[in-house]
Amino acid sequence: SLAAVARKASLAATKTHQPIGDLKVSSSLALTSIAQFGVPYLQALSAWSGMYLTPWPFCTIGQARTILRNARDSITAAGKAWGRPTNSKIEQIFLHTAEADLEGGLVGGFVIEAERLYKRVLDLLAEDDVSVEGYAATMLKTHCLLGLGKLYLYDAERLSEAEAFARNALDILSSVDPTQRNCIDSQSICFYPWNNSALNKMSHSFHMCMSRQLVAEACIRSSRYDDAKLFLSDAVKDLPGNFDAAFALASFHLRMMFDSDADSCENNDALARTLLLKAAKMDTTRSGPFALLGVWYESQNDEARAKGCYQKALAIDPSHPVAGRGLKRILSLDELQPFCERATKQNSPVNGWAWRCLGQKRSWVDGEDSSAVICFQQALRCRDIQGQGSDSHEMFYLDPKNTSIVPVRESGETWGELANCYRRLGKYSAATRAYEEASIASDGCLSPSTCCAWAQVQLDLGLYDEAAEKCDVILSSGTTSPIHQLVAYIESEALLAMAKQDVQEGKFGLCLSHLQKGIDRLNSLSVQFSSSENFYCVTKLLGDLYTFAESLPSYVFILSSFSEETHDDESTFLSHEVQNQMSFIAKGEEAYMMAQKLAEIEGDSDEDYPYLVASAASDLGTN
Repeated sequence: SLAAVARKASLAATKTHQPIGDLKVSSSLALTSIAQFGVPYLQALSAWSGMYLTPWPFCTIGQARTILRNARDSITAAGKAWGRPTNSKIEQIFLHTAEADLEGGLVGGFVIEAERLYKRVLDLLAEDDVSVEGYAATMLKTHCLLGLGKLYLYDAERLSEAEAFARNALDILSSVDPTQRNCIDSQSICFYPWNNSALNKMSHSFHMCMSRQLVAEACIRSSRYDDAKLFLSDAVKDLPGNFDAAFALASFHLRMMFDSDADSCENNDALARTLLLKAAKMDTTRSGPFALLGVWYESQNDEARAKGCYQKALAIDPSHPVAGRGLKRILSLDELQPFCERATKQNSPVNGWAWRCLGQKRSWVDGEDSSAVICFQQALRCRDIQGQGSDSHEMFYLDPKNTSIVPVRESGETWGELANCYRRLGKYSAATRAYEEASIASDGCLSPSTCCAWAQVQLDLGLYDEAAEKCDVILSSGTTSPIHQLVAYIESEALLAMAKQDVQEGKFGLCLSHLQKGIDRLNSLSVQFSSSENFYCVTKLLGDLYTFAESLPSYVFILSSFSEETHDDESTFLSHEVQNQMSFIAKGEEAYMMAQKLAEIEGDSDEDYPYLVASAASDLGTN
């Protein structure tokens, strides 16, 4: 019945037109005619319902702001019509509290403004001349303490403050008996919810439940799972019909299935499913239980049911971040596109997953990097991508079948994908800035493919030292992957360019060391690429590295090893260092001849065959 009142009040306060007889007038004119009787103010209190329900249960942030603005306008209009005071502290307290709840609790609100308003209400309650006292003041104080606790909960540096606020509120509520007469007889304003004994008890139970949930969430974030379970179980007992409490307990048991730091429990799997089903039946208009049921079924390798649950959650909330990511793991980008387009039409700060999927579709499938850039930019503005750490269900963004994999920040991956689009579009400066943002967002832990692409951009921009350094980091990581072959090639290109700079600066010894390092990198690819069609480029670059040694003075090779195999009668009249230099350069001949043979082998299937052969032959002649 309380929810029905809040729903009706929300609908009445947000109607675009108010019928008067057979005519319809705009909401502003209707407000003018009824404001002097305080109707919008009463509608705001009912739509808010923050003293005994989750605040603003049926309003978006835009609707809630409109309702509060109309409420304040009605107080001003009533003051002009009846001469009543317009700065009543009791009205300020209620409106400030309702506004703080919408800014701090609804999607898209200003958290800093919510913090200021909660503290303002606490200051007003502490003043001597305020008309709220006794039990009413106690309930409002605990409400503000819980509001501040929720704001601080997702800030790692203020987590202890959040728990302290929640425990303080819990202690205050535990010391108050809502059934005592002195709690409900001292107030004279008829619409106080605590003037009715049933609502009075409901308000107390609701805030007790919220306090325990907040303490439990703080315990979870500090890995005190036993304490969290105890508080969540007590929260359900405080208010058995409360959806938020039931859902919090269900999601806790689901979390325990995947959290490696938590003690394993054989009953967690079955209990999590049972509690999620119960929460889903408790309120079928909420998407959370269906999304987490999808996670549960996916963890059991039941993709059909997981897909159905994710689709049900997205039918209720098209931008749900857990359901969207879950469906992405099951469907292809083409199949996922309609869900993403529906999600991006929502004015939601958590539809970054949809924008990112559309960007991947445009870039990877359609080859439209220009439109992909716009999608990735939109994704980076969303809280579920850029502001990770602000969602209590963030751990369910990951694949439940691979919980052992170290998670990578999506913001870093998205910046990297945006940078790759800029690179393909030839916007190297923008690409460099995007790669730098990707490195910052991922704490320097970029994927090898992203680092490789960044090195390629730096190579194209002439930043050879930086490109070689990036490649060194990838190749020294200790893991091997197909991308390492490309990385070794890019580094060798950078080393050849650095060698050319060294010659101009007279750094001949450093030039030879760069050439030798590049040769070693490419020789390490010989075994992997011995039968590969792409080995042409590798052998060609290898020949370039050997041949460039002719630019060096012969004395640089005095300490180099000398190969007797390259020795002929004429070479006996040359100095030792000259013979070493010629032996070094002669190895380029072998590389160019290998490149020419590779081009001839693929001649029938490659239309560029004549150019490849001619290029290798020209370089061979130069050598």
